[in-house]
Formats: sequence, structure tokens, C-alpha cells
Amino acid sequence: MSDIAIQVDGIGKTYHIYTNPMDRLKDALNFGFKTRHEIFEALRDISFSLNKGETVGIIGTNGSGKSTLLKIIADVTKASVGEVKVHGKISAILELGTGFNPELNGLENIYLNGLILGYSKEEISEKLEDIISFSELGEFINRPVKTYSSGMYARLAFSVAINVDPDILIIDEALSVGDAAFQKKCFTRLKSLTNSGATVLFVSHSLDSVIQLCDRAVLLDKGSLIMVGETKEVTKEYNQRLFGSVNKQNMQSALATQAFNDIKEDDILSSLIVAASKSLDGGDIFKDIHVKVLNKDKKAFDVCTSGELLYAEICLLSCYDISNLSIAVEIVDKRGMLVTGESTFNKFDKVISLEKDKNTVFSFSFMSEFIEDDYFVQVRINRITQKDRNDNVLLYINEQAGKFTLSKNMINRQWFKVKKNFNIEVT
Repeated sequence: MSDIAIQVDGIGKTYHIYTNPMDRLKDALNFGFKTRHEIFEALRDISFSLNKGETVGIIGTNGSGKSTLLKIIADVTKASVGEVKVHGKISAILELGTGFNPELNGLENIYLNGLILGYSKEEISEKLEDIISFSELGEFINRPVKTYSSGMYARLAFSVAINVDPDILIIDEALSVGDAAFQKKCFTRLKSLTNSGATVLFVSHSLDSVIQLCDRAVLLDKGSLIMVGETKEVTKEYNQRLFGSVNKQNMQSALATQAFNDIKEDDILSSLIVAASKSLDGGDIFKDIHVKVLNKDKKAFDVCTSGELLYAEICLLSCYDISNLSIAVEIVDKRGMLVTGESTFNKFDKVISLEKDKNTVFSFSFMSEFIEDDYFVQVRINRITQKDRNDNVLLYINEQAGKFTLSKNMINRQWFKVKKNFNIEVT
């Protein structure tokens, strides 16, 4: 038996774009002698495979073809060229509300959506109690879904798709809708599915979610396949492409305008700054970038409770005298949502200078006053030469510089994620 769950071979999708609705009719009647449309290639020559039990994320900017690819795999739309082979029963959550009749109530839509997904009425009835319980819709399950909020739509769609025990689950950004508690439950259920051998393919703009959940990732750009591989390598390439174009524009802006701190650097350092803005790993500017996440006793830890004082220490050793820097620390949850953060530029309203071969430590302290969850510490180093920060150039980013778990503190329990003030010391 094959271990392949999904095989995508040379997929392409083109659309005919008409400027005038009548041109469509004229095209149909002229038997190809004259075309009145433009060709738009949404996808071109996409090939990759997913193994059974694997979780794969599809990432890319808006308009890169992610949703179109999922629709082709889910057999919602047909490819113009190429072939998709699927081994197993698919459950898909695509556009919000797809497969629902707004005039029917939630209970009736469970059966409708299940039938669309290819399940019998008997199979849905067996899972009905689990679906309703998971959705947490309560009395709203008997109300028309046209009265539902977007979050309630997402609850119902996800509850149906994930509780029918699919072989393959396809999700298009559905996890970005809904409250934090429901999202957390969805992530837990996803892990349970993959542990039982199901295959998960999903689109997300949250790179942290992709890194945490996925075994591999697929990167698309303007309809083309850029990279398939290990999640961290693919997300790194995505960051370089995403921030690289912004860095290029801002670098040109920095060179064309007068800095508020006079910059005196040789050609070597200038070229290294350009290189770092493309690699986003600090390039050869820094000998060492070391990050430690510490508790109130300045010791490493994995788990803490809410209300504790925590530290994020960034030790920088520069190969050159370099000015106009800003160091930033951000705390994000496992879904990639920003909880809190601070930068030296925001805090001090001035840029930082580093001396060659001198260790400089930036100690960010903050209170862990947010709800229990897993959190990641992100570190960024930016170059800023204008007070309005219009030429902000990213030189370094580490989206998983540290990680910690916040456990329940029943005495000082937190219910909201609120931005808290940071303190920063530079030594």
C-alpha cells in the first residue's frame, strides 16, 4: 500500500479575464477566430506530494495561489493542466461559510455540510453529538446560520470537518477566525488527528503556527512553486522574500536621505548591511547573537505561572562599529498572535550604537501577565536612519529565539492578553 496521501503533478490553473461581460458571449460565438480575453495564470507547474500522517503548511503572500491550490486538491475546482491523486477521504474547510445554507439552522447544516464532504446521513448521525459539543454553539445550533457571526461560522465548519474522522483534512485560514480558547481547542484536536495518522494540509499566514504544527512547508509566489522542504528552511526563505523587498526600498530611502545620526562607515560595512538585509541572519556584521529567556532569579526555565517577572537577554558582539540600530523583543503565542513587545527605539526614542569587539547586553524585563499557553520569544535587529522610521531595514530576525509555557495560576489567573510595559537595561 502506498504511503502517499496526496500527489500533485504539474498542476496549472488559468482564468480568462474579460473587461466586458458581452465579450464572454462573443468569444463563445466566434469559434476561436478572435479572442477578447486576457489569460491569467493563477498556478503554473506545481508538483509535490504529502505522505500519510504528515502535516504540511502552504505559505505565501496574498495572491500567490494558495487557496486556488487547496480548491483543486479538494476537487472544488478543476485544474487547467496536471493531475492530483488523493488516497483517502477528504474533509475541507475552505472559504468561510462554504457548504452552508444560510436559511437552514446549524443542526440542518451539519447534515448538509457532511453530505457535501461525502459522508452518509448515518455516519453524520453517529458523530452528531461530538460535533455539537465541540462547536459549543449551545442553543444557537437550532437557529438559522444567517444569524451567526464569522466566529460561529468557523466553529460550526471546523466542528463538522474535524469530527468526521477524515483521512485528509484541508484548512484554508479557518483557524484565524474565532476566539483564542476555541483556536487552542482546534490546535489540540489537530494534533490528535495527526497522531492518529490523518494527513493535514493547511494555509496560514501565521508562520509560528506553521513551524509548530507542520512537518514540512510549501512556499508559493505569484502562482509558482518556490520551495518544498523542512518547515524552518521554507519559512526562512519566505521571510527573506517578504522582508527583502521592503528592505531594498528602505535601503534606497536611507541612501537618498540625510540620517539623523551621521553615518560614517566604509564600503565593506555598507555591503555587509545590504547582505544582512537579504539574509536576515545578521550576516557578517555580528560575531555572536545570543538570546536567553530567564525567570526572576535570572535562571533558564521552561514553565512559569502568570504574574512572574521574566527577562529576555540579548547579547550582541559586533565585528564593526555600527550605529542606528534598534533591538526588539516580541512575545507571540503559538498561533503567531502578538501578545506584547518592545524595542529600544520605542523605549528610548533614540537609536543604539555598538562598538567593535565589545559585548553589549540588552535586558528586556516584563511581567507574564497573560493567559496560560505556550509562548515564543522573537528577536529583531533593525537599522533606522530616519526619525519617522520610513527607512526601517531589518537585519536580523529569530522567530524562535526562546520558548516558555505559562501554566495556570489560580490565585493570580489572567483572562486577557494585554500589552504590558517593558523595562530595558543596556550594559
